[in-house]
Amino acid sequence: MAAASSSDSDGCGVESNEANLKWLDAHYDPMANIHTFSACLALADLHGDGEYKLVVGDLGPGGQQPCLKVLKGPLVITESPLPALPAAAATFLMEQHEPRTPALALASGPCVYVYKNLRPYFKFTLPQLPPNPLEQDLWNQAKETVITTMTTLKKNLADEDAVSCLVLGTENKELLVLDPEAFTILTKDAVTSLCFGRYGREDNTLIMTTRGGGLIIKILKRTAVFAEGGTEVGPPPAQAMKLNVPRKTRLYVDQTLREREAGTAMHRAFQTDLYLLRLRAARAYLQALESSLSPVSATAREPLKLHAVVQGLGPTFKLTLHLQNTSTTRPVLGLLVCFLYNEALYSLPRAFLKVPLLVPGLNYPLETFVESLSNKGISDIIKVGPALVPHGR
Repeated sequence: MAAASSSDSDGCGVESNEANLKWLDAHYDPMANIHTFSACLALADLHGDGEYKLVVGDLGPGGQQPCLKVLKGPLVITESPLPALPAAAATFLMEQHEPRTPALALASGPCVYVYKNLRPYFKFTLPQLPPNPLEQDLWNQAKETVITTMTTLKKNLADEDAVSCLVLGTENKELLVLDPEAFTILTKDAVTSLCFGRYGREDNTLIMTTRGGGLIIKILKRTAVFAEGGTEVGPPPAQAMKLNVPRKTRLYVDQTLREREAGTAMHRAFQTDLYLLRLRAARAYLQALESSLSPVSATAREPLKLHAVVQGLGPTFKLTLHLQNTSTTRPVLGLLVCFLYNEALYSLPRAFLKVPLLVPGLNYPLETFVESLSNKGISDIIKVGPALVPHGR
């Protein structure tokens, strides 16, 4: 099996790191759509040609549509549906005569399916057990897991006021971590199955599948040497090294003395500039409210957020208004969006738009077309307002 070589442009540092690796990255495909675990992987020379294939008992995405897959290199050469989810896969020899090709056994539910030459050969079913009346009543009840414990976990920082994730423990021994923004389960594309052996014509091949359905194939280098590394006791050697601290310059000493002597005056000047910055920001915000240029409603009766997007090169433009109800619980009903513009310069199909029921948190796009009537390139402002007016006012 040919392994992919690294690029020559990675530099000497990367090449030295590659030389230290013991595994060759023969193949990596995060979109291989393989969902399985280690017991459902097997390597065998299924055709007697000296080239080993990978047998996969695939659970299917979300546990749906299980199937039997046989891979040659990174390609799937055979795929057969299974009646139930696979539990284990194994290869074994059934006959002594030549050619001695192994058979494939796949456990699924109460049955074992045996394949010869990748074709169904035999089906073995476990003998049925007499049902226990007490267990029968329990199985007839609906299965539903519940949360048994809950705590929090810092997401990025360990500070006291940092963002935290919810950590849930369920009755069926699951541990779930929820994203604090989208409230989705945070799962890592972890390795779910391992299989080591001869694959293709390589004797030492490691095959892995991930939770997201990926397939990873690694080939052990023939020059790889595994040796036990010595464990050092005590602090690392870098702790005993002295730091090269630069000497204090004359400029540093002068600045330190200046800050020590004029510290109060410097703090007062900083506070004055900070107050002026806050005053200018407040004046700009007030001016935006008075001129109706703010995208957020200033009244609690109509908790709305609005912004516009203009598309086109002219003379016809498309105006899209994105309207959002910023309330947490109360929907908004019966509103009109009005347009104020110079009729000598622009033409709109309608001077107002009806707004549907606004559910809190959702974005509602409202579209209209604007035609420029001036042939001299004169433009003017189109105001959306006094913004939103209830019906009947």
